[in-house]
Amino acid sequence: MDSSENVTVNINGTKFDISERTWQSIKTSLYETHGGDKMSQLFTKNSDDYFFERHPQCFSEVLGYFQNRGLHMPGSICPMEFKEELKFWGINAKEMSNCCYSRYIGFFDDQKMLNMLDTDESNRTNERLYLDRCRRQQDWSGVEATVWSVFEEPSSGKLAKVLYVFQDNIVAIKQIIILK
Repeated sequence: MDSSENVTVNINGTKFDISERTWQSIKTSLYETHGGDKMSQLFTKNSDDYFFERHPQCFSEVLGYFQNRGLHMPGSICPMEFKEELKFWGINAKEMSNCCYSRYIGFFDDQKMLNMLDTDESNRTNERLYLDRCRRQQDWSGVEATVWSVFEEPSSGKLAKVLYVFQDNIVAIKQIIILK
């Protein structure tokens, strides 16, 4: 294959010499992903290469995909960043090889769980603040909020702690009686 059949793609200073066929696959994917009117904004055509302002380590894996070598996620790249690169190049993450896909999906599952925990913590904080406001009232809602706090939050006050210890002792005694 002589150099006239190759295309040089420059990804933030890292140059990749690729076949014209691979370049056409990449261009087709970019066209389908971003549309023809945005193609000129995606890269700069220089005299000897096509310049993309993208992550070069991710592009190595993207290039492997377009060369039919499978899609792998580099271990040193954040899955969120890799997701953005896949989106840019028009690659569905489900095309990723199984060896990397589980790590990729696991990251996003972990992110969902962290968001759920953050939301739960925020809700609990808001609930505590609301109960604290209600407990200061001198009517039935103050009594109701105090009773609710005693049963719901063992750390809300002395009465709650006493009740918590009492409940634990009852459970322990019940277990001892059952074992006899």
